[in-house]
Amino acid sequence: MHAMNDAVPAKHPPAAADQGGRRWRRPPGRLARRFLSGVLLALAGAHAALAGEFPDKPVTIISPFAPGGADLFLRIVAPKLGEQLGQPVVIENVPGAGGILGAERVMHAPPDGYTLLFAPSSVTVTAKFLSANVRFDILKDFTPISLMHETPQVLFVPGDLPVNSVAELIHYAKQRPGKLAYGSAGIGSVMQFNAELFKMESGTDILHVPFKGISPMNTEILGGRVAMGFSTLASVAPFAKAGKLKVLAALDARRLPFLPDTPAITETLPGFRTVGTWSSLLGPAGMPKAIQERLTRAMSAVLAMPDVKRSYDLNYGLIIAGSPADLTRRLQSEIAQTTRIADTAGIRAE
Repeated sequence: MHAMNDAVPAKHPPAAADQGGRRWRRPPGRLARRFLSGVLLALAGAHAALAGEFPDKPVTIISPFAPGGADLFLRIVAPKLGEQLGQPVVIENVPGAGGILGAERVMHAPPDGYTLLFAPSSVTVTAKFLSANVRFDILKDFTPISLMHETPQVLFVPGDLPVNSVAELIHYAKQRPGKLAYGSAGIGSVMQFNAELFKMESGTDILHVPFKGISPMNTEILGGRVAMGFSTLASVAPFAKAGKLKVLAALDARRLPFLPDTPAITETLPGFRTVGTWSSLLGPAGMPKAIQERLTRAMSAVLAMPDVKRSYDLNYGLIIAGSPADLTRRLQSEIAQTTRIADTAGIRAE
């Protein structure tokens, strides 16, 4: 008789075995799952700790223009943003190439929340029409943090031009096709986009005279050598109050609180969708979400302060606080709008 084999067969194969020259491994069990859960919890904890520690040194906001003018509202906000963050907020002006140099500086900065971009729409929306040297994609190369404010625009004419409304201006222009001119701060400027949109919506034929900035444009319109312009209310208000210029409409879907008796342009041209002059706060792409959210909360708190609103009101500014998602939607909308106008009007970067 042969002895019986008392060995109990294994219930499970070994962790690794050779079957036909192929090796296989047991699927991860509870130990592996526990390890993975531990890793995820550790990462989540590190993420939260990162937000809790930020910032532990001063934050720099790059203003891509020379001091004064464009960064007026930033200088109202920056000290209060520092109070919210518990660290100083320093403004560094990096002018050049219509704001492109400052934007590129932030694009290449570490995405740690310590280098941010004060971003007017001339940089985020129309820069590619101002210069052929734009090397960034505003939607891909930056992290949206917050909408900030808008500087409302108006349609204005010389004080002695014999029109007193948008309808009268359209009639006047149609009687003189190709003989009137509008001024702008340069090819690809927001002013040119709004003027070309006006031509499209009104069916008028008006020439374009580009200038190197707002001041020389206003000088020529004041002198009556250019018939009309589109600019910020802040740049026009002193001349309008003196009766040297006439404001015919606010470039908005509704009347401005600063000009309650002046019609919105949509009251005459319902399809007019203004290309805005507005600003936002951005960071480099790849910023951790916890830091992005910390900055967004801080900016929202600042823009909700009554004294900040009063300062904005005194300088013809409108607060348009909004989330990163709101900012992204507005960028997408206005980029599509300006692209459509540029294609129709033949606006190309020089």
